[in-house]
Amino acid sequence: MVQLCLTRLHAQQHHSDSSSAHISSHALSPHLKPSQLNTALPQTIPRFASHTRWLYCQGPTSTCGADGEKALSTPPSPRSGHTVCLVGGKAYLFGGCGRSAGVEDKCLNDLHSFDVETLRWERVETRGAEQPAVRRSAAMCALDDGRFLLSGGAGDDPDHLRSDLYLFVTHTRVWTKLLEGPEAKPFCLCGQSACLWQDTILFFGGSTGLEYSNALHQYNLKTNRWQQLATLGPRPTPRYKHQAFIHGSSMYVIGGGCFKPLCEDIDVHRLDLTTMTWRQVATRGSVPMARVAHTCAYDSSEGGAVYMWGGFTAGLQCLRNFYRLSLDTHTWTAIPALRTELSPSARSFHGSIFSAGSVYVFSGSNGSEKFSDVWRYQQVRQTPPPLLTLAARALLAQTLTAALAASQTMTTSAVAMCGSDPPHGCGCRTGSAASFSSSSSGSGSSGGGGGGSHGGAHYGGSAHGHNYAFGTAFSCRRRKRDPAEGAFDLLKLTMEQGLSFISRAQSQRSPLGSVLG
Repeated sequence: MVQLCLTRLHAQQHHSDSSSAHISSHALSPHLKPSQLNTALPQTIPRFASHTRWLYCQGPTSTCGADGEKALSTPPSPRSGHTVCLVGGKAYLFGGCGRSAGVEDKCLNDLHSFDVETLRWERVETRGAEQPAVRRSAAMCALDDGRFLLSGGAGDDPDHLRSDLYLFVTHTRVWTKLLEGPEAKPFCLCGQSACLWQDTILFFGGSTGLEYSNALHQYNLKTNRWQQLATLGPRPTPRYKHQAFIHGSSMYVIGGGCFKPLCEDIDVHRLDLTTMTWRQVATRGSVPMARVAHTCAYDSSEGGAVYMWGGFTAGLQCLRNFYRLSLDTHTWTAIPALRTELSPSARSFHGSIFSAGSVYVFSGSNGSEKFSDVWRYQQVRQTPPPLLTLAARALLAQTLTAALAASQTMTTSAVAMCGSDPPHGCGCRTGSAASFSSSSSGSGSSGGGGGGSHGGAHYGGSAHGHNYAFGTAFSCRRRKRDPAEGAFDLLKLTMEQGLSFISRAQSQRSPLGSVLG
């Protein structure tokens, strides 16, 4: 197979119709496989990758994806150890550790909102007689009515723990202190988790900086009182900077540790809230390594799932891998980034939410640098593309695969036949034929052959009375020309005629899906 050079392609297309689609700038590898055709197909045909991809969103000049969405606002300053929750279509980001008044690594208490529809940041100007002090590694929990709670965390002094509990109302932008001092003792921790369960908030784990906890506390939203809950079964080991969420009538706890992870593979624990019984969940699949300060974004649809990003290992190595845990099968699946796309850099102490089929990752640190970015993993549920798009891609994939096989055969034949000096001179012709056909039921077959004085490729199909056929022919005469150039010509013509075929099919509104299956 010939390496297709973009410069050559542009030169040969210079005199072509300006409305014709260009082949993708991604060069076709000599060992291109059908599974790799996404990056080789023309950009006018939407790529499957557009339905599961990382998009970079940041600042006034950044673009979020190829569709031109823009984040037309100023993001929060670089930071880590902040907290994030989703309330009413906006992600609220509070505090963390970053640059303040020209000094690095200072705790913050600013509040920002990020609209997941418009991709706009807003610095929230808050009100209230008493507002939260600066802090990092606090706990935050969204309520069902446009409010969220904030508790605990640590100030600039590692021993300066916050013993308080605040309520924020998003539509009035007012902070209200609910508890403080001894009354808020269970919240005097950093790296604690908080989950909404009915009319209560469940707080688990956390650290004082010297000790780690595996206690479970319940705060009642109606009575403004808390209590420590007794549980059955083997509790998770003491830990902080884990992730917890409610699924059905259970609370899950994933990862975390005593500063460092305590095991090799990440552990998952489940608390049955009807019996208050703990058990460790036996997971399977591509089980990730243990980690601390990661994020898990919870998706309640289709049996439930969580999407885990980043964190750091026992060797203090920041991670940039992405996993999905199915909650109905307890199976881990690794989600690799495409080779042709950007994805978030390795990080920990970041924030994450799930909204409308997408995962968002906010800021964080890799140990030497703090970030001020937003990444979105779009359309996790993978809504299928339109039927015509699927059919067009299937046809082009079949066409390109056949063309590659034909070009390889021609190159081999041309070298064998034209590389010699036959007695009859330079009049040899080489060729290869390939065919593609499909019935209206969706079945299809392909085959190929070559040789003799005539060669070509033919592809055809029919659906509901519409017949389509297009073909290419290739002739290589003995002269000072690399046979690979002929293969390039064949591939280029095949792609151009494939696009023409799709255009005709679209104009006639033919149900290509019934042809291609």
